[in-house]
Amino acid sequence: MFMLELSFTKPATQVEPENKAHGEWVRRYLGEGVFVFAGVKKGGTGGVLAVKSIEREALDRILAEDSYIKADVGEYDIVEFDTKLTLPEFESLKTL
Repeated sequence: MFMLELSFTKPATQVEPENKAHGEWVRRYLGEGVFVFAGVKKGGTGGVLAVKSIEREALDRILAEDSYIKADVGEYDIVEFDTKLTLPEFESLKTL
């Protein structure tokens, strides 16, 4: 899996025009089952995404579609990890 932390690199006035397109992008990949959850960091400085285990190249292609990346107003810190323990309802996220 991947844990992504988005940090805004430009002022809110430059980020705000990209919010709608970013939200649509997140909802698309949530709907496809690629993203597991998404949220806004307290203070409005960025966000957090959990992504199912996919090829890193596929993740890079998906991130390149994000309006925040296209507009150069944010950057992602990406942590790849193996999921070993979960609540029962999240068993499908475990790395074998």
